[in-house]
Amino acid sequence: MTPPNGRLWVNPEGVSAVGDSYLDHAALYEQHMRRIESLRARYADAWGDDEMGKEFSKKFVAGLNDLEDLLGGVRGTLDYTATALRTAGTSYREADDTALELAHGLAASTADTPATPAGRVSTDPSA
Repeated sequence: MTPPNGRLWVNPEGVSAVGDSYLDHAALYEQHMRRIESLRARYADAWGDDEMGKEFSKKFVAGLNDLEDLLGGVRGTLDYTATALRTAGTSYREADDTALELAHGLAASTADTPATPAGRVSTDPSA
């Protein structure tokens, strides 16, 4: 296998923006979950107190519970992904800033140093 060569650049702000988008979607799922809770509070016992009403109520609430579990799982995944992307964006930005500082520092420290044709620093004191 040939090792990769070349450059890889990541847009830190873009990564963070994608994380923000995931967070927005997670908020939508949270709204859906609040609506389910509202439906449960409003209709759980609204089907009568006879046997058929009680049975329907059990199935209705069980269906809401299943839907809530599904939405909660998706919301959890979106929250996790949003946090990971936003953290990665911050880390990429910090790494990029550090690399830039180091490159500027290296350039400044070698600016007045004469170099040999091979690119090595000359050790000749008369040079």
